Amino acid sequence: VLTPADLPVIAYYRSGVNGNIVYDAMLTVCSDKLCTNSTVRAIDDGSGLSGHYISVAIRSDERPVLSFSRYSNADLMLSICMDALCLNETLIAVDKKGEVGFHTSLALNSQDHPIVSYYRRDTGDLKLLICQDPMCSQSITHILDSRDNVGQYTSLALTSAGVPIITYYDETNQDLKLALCADDTCSIVSVVTLDRDYDVGRYSSLALTDDDRPVIAYYDATNMDLRLLIA
Repeated sequence: VLTPADLPVIAYYRSGVNGNIVYDAMLTVCSDKLCTNSTVRAIDDGSGLSGHYISVAIRSDERPVLSFSRYSNADLMLSICMDALCLNETLIAVDKKGEVGFHTSLALNSQDHPIVSYYRRDTGDLKLLICQDPMCSQSITHILDSRDNVGQYTSLALTSAGVPIITYYDETNQDLKLALCADDTCSIVSVVTLDRDYDVGRYSSLALTDDDRPVIAYYDATNMDLRLLIA
C-alpha cells in the first residue's frame, strides 16, 4: 500500500533467518518513493508462527494497521502501530473462536476503524470483523457465508459509504463468490456466485470504481489463466 505521501509500505511473512526457523509478521516502511531506504520491523515476533495471511492498511495519520493469523493458536490478530514506522505497536487478538484469521483482508473506514474479512478453517466459513473504534477495543463479528467450505482468498473493499464488499473462493464448488453487505455494520448480507466456469476464484483481488462497481482479478486453475471480472 501507499501512504498519503506515496511512500510504499509492505507487510509480509518471514519463515527463516540465517538458517533458523522463525515465523514472523514483517513490515517494511519505505523512506522515499523509490524505497532506496526503509525501516524493517518484526511484528509479533517470538510468539510462534505469526504473520500468515497478512494484510496492511494505512490510517489517516499514516500509522500502519496489520491483520494476520497467529498460527500457533489460530487467532485473528490486529497490530496497530503507534507511529508511522511502527517502532511500537499494540497487539490484539480480536477473534479466538475456532481456527480463525486465515486469508485476511483489511480495510479502514473513514474513522480509521479496522474491518477484516477472513476464513474460519475448522468450519469452512467466511467471516467479517468490524471494529467499533480505531484501537478495536470493541468489535462485532459476522459469519457471512457458511454454506459448504467457503471463505478462502478473501479480498475486501469498502464502498464510498463504508459498506463492505468481499470476494472469496468457494472450495466445495470451485467458484468465485461475492458477499455484499447492506450497510456499514453488515446487518444483512447478500451472497452471489460471480463465476462458476471451471475451477475459478482463487487469489482474488477486488477494487471498486468511483461509482462502487466491483472489479475483480482472479485465477482460473483449470486453464491456468488470469481472469478479470467487471461487475
